This record gives sequence, structure tokens and C-alpha cells, in this order.
Amino acid sequence: MKLLKTVTLALFLLVVFSAPRQAEAQLLDYGFRAGMNISSVTNSVYRTDFMNGYHFGIFASYNFRFLPIAIQPEMIYSQMGTKYDEIVLGFQSPRPATVRMNYIQLPVLLKAYLPIPGPVRPNLFGGPYAGFRSGTTFSIGGQEVPQAGDWYRDSDFGFMAGIGVRVRLMVVDLDLEARLQYGLENIFDEQFEYDEKHRVLSFSAGIVF
Repeated sequence: MKLLKTVTLALFLLVVFSAPRQAEAQLLDYGFRAGMNISSVTNSVYRTDFMNGYHFGIFASYNFRFLPIAIQPEMIYSQMGTKYDEIVLGFQSPRPATVRMNYIQLPVLLKAYLPIPGPVRPNLFGGPYAGFRSGTTFSIGGQEVPQAGDWYRDSDFGFMAGIGVRVRLMVVDLDLEARLQYGLENIFDEQFEYDEKHRVLSFSAGIVF
């Protein structure tokens, strides 16, 4: 899994820093996006519920001149987590709990545009991502647990896939997306026997220049 994360980060950096050299062969555009997350985890020993969060970030698209295909690296700040109906922590009686985790994510997506003429361009996309945790808040019974950040891994890895539509406007393009995120790595540190993984449904709107 560490190898896959390293490869994703390397691909992200390669695409970003090779952009000027590829400008003659490709068409470059860039933009920013923001939206909402609906997240939870899988494989939990407790009953979980969905949590709302948000995300925002920047992206660049390298569009091949003669093919309806683009490579799109991104840098996204993403908030996810889950709600537990009841858990037991220490000697406390079962209480509801919430964990909210923030990540800096680096997806590298391959986008395929449907060959439809006109200003509206539907597309399908997918690719790996590497995530680096920037903060964690864990609360049980309405009280925050300060040391909870030590329970979780500092990184995450997985796959994203979704559908989108890009609408050509007069000056900029409007980019609308819905995507699913499948975490492939246990979010807990190795000292714990839990094996929970992120699952996120995201909706976003972006501006493309």
C-alpha cells in the first residue's frame, strides 16, 4: 500500500511539473472547485451513520488535442468522518460519538469526454488518490477527546470515480461533478485491531479557466 501511495504522489508531481513541456501537445486549463461530502466508514464493529462535510481545492486538466481524454491532477482539502450510534470508551457507558478527519488529497484522474457536439460535455473519470491527514476531532457524548489524533494513521490511499459535465460559458467553463471515494487503507493506527475505511460521496461545482 505504501508503494501505491508513493506511485500516486510521483504521478501527481510528474504531471504538474511536466506541464510546460507538454503544452505544445496538449491543451491546458485549470480551475478551482468546492462542494459537500457525505461520508462514513466501512467494516466498523459499531453502527455508523453518515456525516456531512465539505471540500475545496484546485485542479489542472491536460487535454489531448486529438483525443477526448484528459489527465487531471488535483489538490483538495477534504473533510470526512462518521457518526457512531453508541461506542464504549474506557469505563464509560455506551454513548454516541463523532469523528471528523481532515485531509489534503492528491488525486490523479483520467477523464473521458463523451463525443457530443455543443457547449455541454459530459464525462466519466476515475483514478487513485493519496491523502495526508491534517487534523482529527473525536467527540463522545458531546465531549472532545484531545489525544484521539494519535489513534489514526497520518495518510490514506484509495480510488475515486464519478461522472461530470462541463458547460462552456462566455468567459469560463462551469464544471459539475459527482464522485465516489473508496478508501483502501485502514484509517486506524497499527496498534488497534479495527479495520475501518473511508467511503465518501461528493458533489461539487467548479470554475475552469
